Amino acid sequence: MPNVLLFGCDKELVKRLAQDSRWNVAIGVHADNVSPGLPDPRHWQLVVDDCGKDENQAPSDAELPEIPRYDISERYLEEAERARGIRLCRGEEHCGVGTGVPPGHKILEFNPTASEEVGHLIDFVDEFEGKFHRACLDCEPYQSEYESKIIFRDSYDWPLMVIDEYNFPFLYSIDMVDKDARIDALFYLCQRTVLRLWPEVYSDLFRPRRVVALEQQRADIIARRREEAAEVERKIQEELDFYAPYTNLTWVAHNELKRLVADAFQEVFSFDVEDLDAKLKKGEPKTVDLIIKYGDWSAMVEVRGSSNRNARDDDLENLDDNCEQAKEVHGETDSKLLVFNGLFSRDAEQRRQNPTFSKGVVREAKARDIGLLSAEELLRGIEAYRNGEMPVEEFVEALRSPGLFQPPWEG
Repeated sequence: MPNVLLFGCDKELVKRLAQDSRWNVAIGVHADNVSPGLPDPRHWQLVVDDCGKDENQAPSDAELPEIPRYDISERYLEEAERARGIRLCRGEEHCGVGTGVPPGHKILEFNPTASEEVGHLIDFVDEFEGKFHRACLDCEPYQSEYESKIIFRDSYDWPLMVIDEYNFPFLYSIDMVDKDARIDALFYLCQRTVLRLWPEVYSDLFRPRRVVALEQQRADIIARRREEAAEVERKIQEELDFYAPYTNLTWVAHNELKRLVADAFQEVFSFDVEDLDAKLKKGEPKTVDLIIKYGDWSAMVEVRGSSNRNARDDDLENLDDNCEQAKEVHGETDSKLLVFNGLFSRDAEQRRQNPTFSKGVVREAKARDIGLLSAEELLRGIEAYRNGEMPVEEFVEALRSPGLFQPPWEG
């Protein structure tokens, strides 16, 4: 059975490791000298050291009487760790070094909490173990005279994990302030690593074919998972790229809102869009903002927005007046449409409680034969069209009707 030396570790961790009957577990205790009869420090199959010595005092004989204890000098411990070991570091007691990352390693970012650190560490070990010699989690800003690659960063953009291929195999170093997180991470690493250190199973002279086959199976699974994740990531980016031009529809007003509305009708729904403001000559009075056309249907469109109010009756009056002036130059259209973005400086809850178009405004719009479309509904219409839930013809049919726009994708 493999010999495991636990040094400066919390008693809970010692108990958890000692419960595995396959291991010979021993406790190391700080001392100036070494207990007689101890083997060469390089002959331990696994050495575990938690540098939080003030916090994790070695358990007393009464607490764990069945586990042997040995006096260990600092020099003996360092030699044992350098041969094979796992070290949990804390605070200023450790400054991690990591260089020479093998090709193909990626930078992974996450906002660390105690539980997340352990979870990401598990993912890291599962995917990268065997491709590096030393993994180091370091919560201090990373500086090195060597070129290196960082694996994890925290929310402050500080390097949290770097790896070093110029150190001894299977020497892990973890810096986690949270005690329980350190124990969980160490326990996992022990379970993952100790099997690789057993000479009876994992020596250079003998490797079971079944182990080799399972390792290849694991590598294939990881490769497929990476390909699948990359494909999903590509699709996510494709969706985000599609929506990127329109994400501000519900947060802007005036010329910026008009431009986004015009782009949505033209680029997404393939309408013919005419910007009448762009054609005004010097001194000519302003009329409506846009004329949109799809097939044999056309509409004059007024685009308005406000940070602190919703649509009012005077917006409808202004649209009617502008349409009358536009008719003299551009002729009649089939419909009139007001696109409004209201209360865009308010939070989402306030906007939900105060619809863009009140019941009174809707009644007045029907009386004036004006269609009403909010910027929010236009954005939802873009999504419905993108998702195949609404053909353009249904969208046009809904725009034809005076009064409040009725989303056709809702049936």
